Amino acid sequence: MITHRDWVNEDTLLTASSEARPQAYRDAVWWLAQHVNGLASSKSDYADFICSPETLKDPGLVDSMKRMSGCALTVLSIWRHMGVPNPELWTTYKIGKAVAWVVQVAKAQGAWNSKIRNTHDVVQAGDVVLVAAPEHVFTCIGDPEITEEGNGSQTFRFPALHGGGRTADGFQLIDIRPTTLIWARGKLWYGAKSVVGIARGAQFTPTRAALLPPRSTSGSFNNV
Repeated sequence: MITHRDWVNEDTLLTASSEARPQAYRDAVWWLAQHVNGLASSKSDYADFICSPETLKDPGLVDSMKRMSGCALTVLSIWRHMGVPNPELWTTYKIGKAVAWVVQVAKAQGAWNSKIRNTHDVVQAGDVVLVAAPEHVFTCIGDPEITEEGNGSQTFRFPALHGGGRTADGFQLIDIRPTTLIWARGKLWYGAKSVVGIARGAQFTPTRAALLPPRSTSGSFNNV
């Protein structure tokens, strides 16, 4: 039975060549996602996952974060666990800044694409998608299956890790969901919402050791 405190530092992303690092990054994101799938804010490990070490020093702030929508907090946490060094990921969290920090970090990493002009700009595993207000953001963990719909439209289906869900009893939930994007009318859509931008996971450059579940483990996160 594994908890967040059993996760280990590994340097896979630091030692990978520039050619191998994008796939190593995608593999690490997928591995992490399997272990936080189903993690609810009612569980003690939820705070350990979504909060930076500095944030954990403020119990009142931690309690507030367990009650707020966790979609952008989940993305920031993934990047922190990948070893991305940007200060927004490691400082004490400022309430209301999560989505802005997602964009800031992606831009600082040279990974932000807000000019989605055609289907070549659609997501790959490891990418983060931000959709229009009310804003939602999620992480693609598998390459999309593409269906041609005619009239230049295409449907992209893939698994993604979402925060901001709710359990039956009202707690925040992180989970893997089947996710669909549609290219139509010259835009990329998530339901009725247009995609604002995509952060390209392959362009991130971690400079810290990743913190991940041991590779020898199997099954889902303990969620204790």
